[in-house]
Amino acid sequence: MRFLPLALALLAACSKDDAPPPDINVTRTLIREVIEKYHAAGDAGDVDTMKTLLTPDVSMFRGHEEFARGMDAVVEELITRVSMFKGQARKTLLGSVTIDPMGDMAVATYVAGVGNLRAPITAVFRRTQGKWYVKHLHESWPAAEKPHK
Repeated sequence: MRFLPLALALLAACSKDDAPPPDINVTRTLIREVIEKYHAAGDAGDVDTMKTLLTPDVSMFRGHEEFARGMDAVVEELITRVSMFKGQARKTLLGSVTIDPMGDMAVATYVAGVGNLRAPITAVFRRTQGKWYVKHLHESWPAAEKPHK
């Protein structure tokens, strides 16, 4: 019996990521704050702040059958998108945000708006060392017309 307290102490010393997730409403609030900070930074053209909210192995859906994978490729895509929407009125969250936490992962869905464009967005989040980061983004902005060859 004298080893039971020691075993419990060792279990308690495990990684914070192994701890049970916090209250679901607290989790949803924390993730919503990341979403709001990410889009506020995008609205301000602040890709550096957006980058701090991403996992190192982040991926992003670029368009039909094309993905940006890894921090450098996603940051390059974010720079393109921020400059593409520069000077247009933005209202990121146009309706309800649905956030479904699942342990150290979560999925959020919402609609964003820039100018007259609207896009449904799905974001996958991962909790690392107690903080939530964007792991994957799928933003379905209307595709720009490509020049005909």
